[in-house]
Amino acid sequence: MNCYIRIKWALTENNPVIKSYDENLWSTLDDSIQMPIQPSLSILDGLHYRLAYIMRNLSITDLEKSFIHPESGATVKIKHMIGTYAWHSNHHLAHITELKRRKNWK
Repeated sequence: MNCYIRIKWALTENNPVIKSYDENLWSTLDDSIQMPIQPSLSILDGLHYRLAYIMRNLSITDLEKSFIHPESGATVKIKHMIGTYAWHSNHHLAHITELKRRKNWK
Protein backbone atom coordinates (compact mmCIF):
# COMPACT_ATOMS: atom_id res chain seq x y z
CA MET A 1 0.00 0.00 0.00
CA ASN A 2 2.79 2.38 0.91
CA CYS A 3 4.63 1.59 -2.33
CA TYR A 4 1.59 2.62 -4.35
CA ILE A 5 1.11 5.84 -2.38
CA ARG A 6 4.80 6.70 -2.68
CA ILE A 7 4.73 6.26 -6.45
CA LYS A 8 1.62 8.43 -6.71
CA TRP A 9 3.25 11.15 -4.60
CA ALA A 10 6.42 11.07 -6.71
CA LEU A 11 4.35 11.30 -9.90
CA THR A 12 2.20 14.19 -8.70
CA GLU A 13 4.57 16.25 -6.53
CA ASN A 14 8.09 17.56 -7.01
CA ASN A 15 10.40 15.26 -5.00
CA PRO A 16 8.10 15.09 -1.94
CA VAL A 17 9.18 13.98 1.51
CA ILE A 18 7.18 10.82 2.17
CA LYS A 19 5.62 9.79 5.46
CA SER A 20 7.55 7.24 7.47
CA TYR A 21 5.89 4.86 9.91
CA ASP A 22 6.83 2.29 12.52
CA GLU A 23 6.44 -1.05 10.71
CA ASN A 24 6.62 -3.02 13.96
CA LEU A 25 3.80 -1.07 15.59
CA TRP A 26 1.80 -1.18 12.33
CA SER A 27 1.98 -4.97 12.36
CA THR A 28 0.78 -5.28 15.97
CA LEU A 29 -2.60 -3.59 15.42
CA ASP A 30 -5.67 -5.82 15.75
CA ASP A 31 -6.46 -5.80 12.03
CA SER A 32 -3.05 -7.40 11.44
CA ILE A 33 -3.43 -10.02 14.16
CA GLN A 34 -7.10 -10.78 14.81
CA MET A 35 -8.86 -10.42 11.47
CA PRO A 36 -9.34 -13.27 9.03
CA ILE A 37 -6.77 -13.22 6.22
CA GLN A 38 -9.23 -12.95 3.31
CA PRO A 39 -9.91 -9.18 3.52
CA SER A 40 -6.15 -8.55 3.44
CA LEU A 41 -5.74 -10.83 0.42
CA SER A 42 -8.56 -8.97 -1.33
CA ILE A 43 -6.82 -5.65 -0.70
CA LEU A 44 -3.57 -7.09 -2.08
CA ASP A 45 -5.30 -8.33 -5.23
CA GLY A 46 -6.63 -4.86 -6.03
CA LEU A 47 -3.46 -3.12 -4.94
CA HIS A 48 -1.21 -5.31 -7.07
CA TYR A 49 -3.51 -4.81 -10.06
CA ARG A 50 -3.22 -1.03 -9.63
CA LEU A 51 0.56 -1.18 -9.11
CA ALA A 52 1.04 -3.30 -12.23
CA TYR A 53 -1.20 -0.96 -14.22
CA ILE A 54 0.57 2.21 -13.15
CA MET A 55 4.04 0.65 -13.59
CA ARG A 56 3.24 -0.56 -17.12
CA ASN A 57 2.29 2.98 -18.07
CA LEU A 58 5.30 4.84 -16.64
CA SER A 59 7.32 6.85 -19.13
CA ILE A 60 11.11 7.23 -19.07
CA THR A 61 10.53 10.65 -17.48
CA ASP A 62 8.22 9.14 -14.84
CA LEU A 63 10.85 6.54 -13.89
CA GLU A 64 13.27 9.37 -13.07
CA LYS A 65 10.84 11.09 -10.69
CA SER A 66 11.64 10.71 -7.03
CA PHE A 67 10.74 11.22 -3.40
CA ILE A 68 12.79 11.83 -0.26
CA HIS A 69 12.76 9.21 2.49
CA PRO A 70 12.66 11.08 5.82
CA GLU A 71 14.60 8.50 7.86
CA SER A 72 17.66 8.40 5.59
CA GLY A 73 17.24 11.70 3.77
CA ALA A 74 17.90 9.74 0.57
CA THR A 75 16.32 10.71 -2.73
CA VAL A 76 14.68 7.58 -4.20
CA LYS A 77 13.81 7.40 -7.89
CA ILE A 78 10.72 5.48 -8.95
CA LYS A 79 12.85 3.17 -11.11
CA HIS A 80 14.90 2.16 -8.08
CA MET A 81 11.85 1.83 -5.87
CA ILE A 82 10.33 -0.66 -8.32
CA GLY A 83 13.43 -2.85 -8.06
CA THR A 84 13.41 -2.62 -4.27
CA TYR A 85 9.70 -3.44 -4.17
CA ALA A 86 10.23 -6.51 -6.37
CA TRP A 87 13.00 -7.75 -4.08
CA HIS A 88 10.94 -6.95 -0.97
CA SER A 89 7.93 -8.86 -2.30
CA ASN A 90 10.08 -11.90 -3.13
CA HIS A 91 11.61 -11.69 0.35
CA HIS A 92 8.14 -11.82 1.96
CA LEU A 93 7.09 -14.66 -0.32
CA ALA A 94 10.18 -16.64 0.73
CA HIS A 95 9.21 -16.22 4.39
CA ILE A 96 5.70 -17.49 3.67
CA THR A 97 6.75 -20.46 1.54
CA GLU A 98 9.41 -21.48 4.08
CA LEU A 99 6.87 -21.34 6.91
CA LYS A 100 4.45 -23.42 4.83
CA ARG A 101 7.20 -25.96 4.23
CA ARG A 102 8.22 -26.13 7.91
CA LYS A 103 4.60 -26.45 9.10
CA ASN A 104 3.77 -28.88 6.29
CA TRP A 105 0.84 -26.68 5.23
CA LYS A 106 -0.73 -27.35 1.87
